[in-house]
Amino acid sequence: MSVVPRISISVLNKFNPLMDYKIYMIPAYMVIVIILLGGFLPALNIVGEKEKGTIEQINITPVRKTTFIFAKLIPYWVLGILVLSVCMLLAWLVYGLSPGKGIWTVYLFSVLFIFAISGFGLTVSNYSDTMQQAMFVMFFFILIFMLMSGLLTPISSMPRWAQVLTWLNPPRYFIEMLRGVYLQGCTLADLGTQLLALLGFDAFFGTWAVLSYRKTA
Repeated sequence: MSVVPRISISVLNKFNPLMDYKIYMIPAYMVIVIILLGGFLPALNIVGEKEKGTIEQINITPVRKTTFIFAKLIPYWVLGILVLSVCMLLAWLVYGLSPGKGIWTVYLFSVLFIFAISGFGLTVSNYSDTMQQAMFVMFFFILIFMLMSGLLTPISSMPRWAQVLTWLNPPRYFIEMLRGVYLQGCTLADLGTQLLALLGFDAFFGTWAVLSYRKTA
């Protein structure tokens, strides 16, 4: 008579071993704040000047389109970095979450992500005729950005076609970076794919924002 050995299986979670929901979600919630500030506000910028009529005064100046667009992006860079710093400080004070040595990686990716999402917002502003139109368009895209980024629903649980679409979603890569740094202690060397993706979005949306700005004079 053979004796069957007892086998017990125990699951050990390497990252977030206590499966604390806050540790997983709070870094990603920072992305919502960045999207609202860095994406929504720029979308109201140029179209607001169209409604006030001040855009015509800018058009008659010798300022080049590239200089004009980059000048519009700078305030949102500064504002986004400041707000992100406050969010990280609150996450550390309230929940004890800290990026550790990866803090400079977070700031680097933040600069790239804010540029991409602000470039998209300025592109929407360039094509919009009223602030109401720009608001509705940005609400639509912000909802898609959040739902398709892995913020609320893991990308691996989405249908295959939805997983493919997430490759075109800038917040996906920023969220992967934040969770990688906060949960896994990732360094810049571990985030090459996310870095290249955000650089590509920067080039695309930055170029689109410049080309879509109609300098009529």
